[in-house]
Amino acid sequence: MPKIGIFGFGNVGRNFFCLLENLFGNPHSKNALICDENFSQKSHDKSAQDLRIENLIIKEPKELKSCDIILICTAKPELLASFEKKLLTAQIQKEKIRFYTDCFYISYWLENAVKEHFRGITLDSFIQMLLADSPDLKNLQKTFKTLLETTPKPDKNANFYDELYQSDRAYEKNVYYPGWEYACKILDTAKNEGNAVCVLDIGCGSGEFAKMLFDRGVKNYQGIDFSAQAISIAREKIPQWQVRFIQQDIFTTDKIAQPYSHICIFEVLEHINDDLKILSKILPQTHIIASVPNFYSKGHVRIFEDIHAVQKRYAHLLDFIDFFELPLSKKGAKIFYFHARKKPSEPSENATETITENPQTKSTISRPKKC
Repeated sequence: MPKIGIFGFGNVGRNFFCLLENLFGNPHSKNALICDENFSQKSHDKSAQDLRIENLIIKEPKELKSCDIILICTAKPELLASFEKKLLTAQIQKEKIRFYTDCFYISYWLENAVKEHFRGITLDSFIQMLLADSPDLKNLQKTFKTLLETTPKPDKNANFYDELYQSDRAYEKNVYYPGWEYACKILDTAKNEGNAVCVLDIGCGSGEFAKMLFDRGVKNYQGIDFSAQAISIAREKIPQWQVRFIQQDIFTTDKIAQPYSHICIFEVLEHINDDLKILSKILPQTHIIASVPNFYSKGHVRIFEDIHAVQKRYAHLLDFIDFFELPLSKKGAKIFYFHARKKPSEPSENATETITENPQTKSTISRPKKC
């Protein structure tokens, strides 16, 4: 019976395993093995997927010798080399080894398209296809890319987020609270240096971050979101700011192109295809505080394996100042928060005042004309 091996069961390994499940049903020990030295044996740490694959887990790379192909699954270059060395030391033929180096398979988006594309394929044929591919599986990557470009994205409409925001909680108990603390420190620093602070909160949701800003004395704030439920909750949460919460689509609103000292974009960029279009609308010199994840979830159209991936995508638009990593309870899951400034362009009379120097910090600043 044909057998496929997975070496490394972090985010990338789980992504490839999800592909196998969707194509061939639940794998069993006769047709799949997973080598992961750090797989938790504690039942309370296990996800539903962990429980399904307990009988597939092995600890020693040499046990993968019975497999027809071994997929090294990691995005970290140093681990790719280390894992390959372990396999070769275990006398596994190099011809059997392939590298799956990112979460290429977006299951909630591509599941049906992938099943249709590979309709009728057997595990043996799938293995032979991978063996015929390049070591880093360029043909498989090309297939996923083509399917992404031709498969309509299952956009989550306002109703999806309306239901999401019906369960509300205090901001201190929110998983994103440390990231919001990071943002507040940036705003506090700007205020303490004598700079005007005026915030646009893109995708403000039910106003938890806004309530945090209100409690900390922020005066100039505007929040937009396309969920009516979210805006309603936000207005109830902060009655004094009712007029500052507006239900609008971020692709049609004119708010983004107006002058603000800081624009906050939390849990938004990974949900939209045209993230670059949104960022390009922001005025030059505007401070941007944003977040992106390293894991797929329903609604995510992209993830970022590390900080370098964030810089690679946005560096042509933004000058990065610093980063903050927020680890989550899910194994290996992180949210990357970053503080950046929109790259300068030709000066605009309507956008900013004359450039001035802050006498306390000796730094050049550009203040919004209005907020």
